[in-house]
Amino acid sequence: MNLRMHLTPLLAVAALLCACGDEGKTVVQQTATVVTSGGGPSVVDAPTTPEPVIAPPPANMTLYKVRIYERASQKPISGARVMLLRTAPDPLFMREPARKDVIMDQKTRAHGLFYQLADADGAMKYALVSGPGFFPTLVEAGPALGGKTQEIRIDIDLIEICRFIIKSPNGDRADEALCTMKPDEDAVSNRPGLKANYGWSERADALGVVLFNREPGTYRLEFSDRDGKHRWYERFTWDGQKQAAPREITLPETSQDKPW
Repeated sequence: MNLRMHLTPLLAVAALLCACGDEGKTVVQQTATVVTSGGGPSVVDAPTTPEPVIAPPPANMTLYKVRIYERASQKPISGARVMLLRTAPDPLFMREPARKDVIMDQKTRAHGLFYQLADADGAMKYALVSGPGFFPTLVEAGPALGGKTQEIRIDIDLIEICRFIIKSPNGDRADEALCTMKPDEDAVSNRPGLKANYGWSERADALGVVLFNREPGTYRLEFSDRDGKHRWYERFTWDGQKQAAPREITLPETSQDKPW
């Protein structure tokens, strides 16, 4: 199951630095923010395999190459989910754009590289960094021009994510549990574009594991099984530090009364 992450500040697309190379190559420079956790995206100190050799695009296609780097170390990040899009998604659908708008959805490998051909229709394309461990981040990838290569580099700051394992009252993993980690009513996010009623709920995966992108702060946890039964509540302070292991939550046999 795809795990969705919450909304980043609205698109810093305007700050693009473009330069033309010898072969009509367009280079786009952009900065962004990403989060990681165990099993998610990670910095690669030294790739052990050579970077793949990619053939130039044919006259009716455009080659898009997206490189994801950690800003502090300037090292590539593997496991970053990158999507090449036909259109810029509405902010409410940044975590999971409509599939009809997705040209390719793929994770970077050891060199932090994503690459994909697209029809040279002359229209602007977009690169979206999203998925587990990421605040969704969108940049312009350049127009699709015949025989051209568009290269995009995204420099990224790494932070941690909050992980839970949800269990049923009998101790089994609660697959597809309904999970909410919402800021306490007095909490204020420093991240523009976030609303108290948007993007705070996720479904656990088939093993009852749920991941949340959250800044440090105080949150209201509301967990239940996939049918909304066995409800559990807690006011929880997240310190934003790397967890040694996911926190385990066992749902109650009888739903708790909502405390707020």
